[in-house]
Order: sequence, then C-alpha cells, then structure tokens
Amino acid sequence: MRISDLSRATAHPRRKIQNRRRPAGRKDTRPKIPRLCYSIDDFCKATSLGRTLVKELIKSGELPHFKLGRRVLIPLKAAIEFLASCPPARDE
Repeated sequence: MRISDLSRATAHPRRKIQNRRRPAGRKDTRPKIPRLCYSIDDFCKATSLGRTLVKELIKSGELPHFKLGRRVLIPLKAAIEFLASCPPARDE
C-alpha cells in the first residue's frame, strides 16, 4: 500500500462536504432575520469602539444592557439611542 492510498483511507469522510462552497452565481435565498440585540463583541465591531470602553459605558450605566445567563446583551434600540446621543465628530 502506498502512502497516498493510506492518507485517502484515513481522511475524514465528511471533510469534503464541509469544505464545499456555494457555486458562483447562486444567491443566498435564506431570509435575513433582523438583529434585536448585540453582544459586546458584536457591538464593538459594529461601532468600532473598544471592548474596554464599551464595558466601562455599561458599568457606568450610560449604555443600557441586560444579562441572559452569563451573556451581556445590548438591545438594538438602546444602541441606536446611545449612538444618537453622542456628540458629532469635530473636523480637525
């Protein structure tokens, strides 16, 4: 038995299925579900704010949040209101 035959025999059978991609030109037809809450990491990515700053805003009460189990979530409405209350950026 050659080494190449051995590697094929021991390869995970589902690996090829997991690595398949959508063919080019096909669109994702799944409905987009609107996001109702953001995790801290998702909020940081969406707003380009640092994790430490977001945690400080939550701790000070400036950014409303709630906990679901161990997870801290920021409601979409609270995120929009917080961003609207921020002063506009100054041109330097």
